[in-house]
Amino acid sequence: MLNPKIRGWTNYHRHVVSKETYSYVDYQIYKSICKWCRRRHNKKGKRWISQKYFHSREGRNWIFSVETENKGWEELIRASDTKIIRHNKIQKEANPYAEEWQSYFEEREGERMFEGMSGRKTLTGMWKKQKGKCTLCGEAVVKETWWKTHRNKESRTEIVHPLCHRRLHPELGTTTPVLIPQY
Repeated sequence: MLNPKIRGWTNYHRHVVSKETYSYVDYQIYKSICKWCRRRHNKKGKRWISQKYFHSREGRNWIFSVETENKGWEELIRASDTKIIRHNKIQKEANPYAEEWQSYFEEREGERMFEGMSGRKTLTGMWKKQKGKCTLCGEAVVKETWWKTHRNKESRTEIVHPLCHRRLHPELGTTTPVLIPQY
């Protein structure tokens, strides 16, 4: 029950300088869980409580986790594991209605789509709709080839190879492509 609340709160605040705050929140959650465990099992010792609720995995100790019926072990996520994503301001000269800024806004849209879960679902849907092929060259767009988003003449966004995108927009130069999300 706590994981969705932690994930939602951290995703909401991930655009500001919050790594230290996340660590503090993790510590406060840990203290509260320890109090809850001692209150729930007041006749048991600290060792029994730690063996029942806290485990070690991949070099991390004191991970609060419980055994579930179908998933195995369910771990409590840490707020400090959330990736901080800075907000990029739009350049003041940029005009979304001007033809010369179209490639700039395509880049921004592709990056923003990859940040959120709904954007990743949209990208996966576009990839499936295109049958995994680049709309410009017809070759397969796979994890190894990377991808870019491109807005065609009908103002529909499509997935293309970075090289194909560079041919359409030579003014972009070399930009870092993004991986296709795998589900």
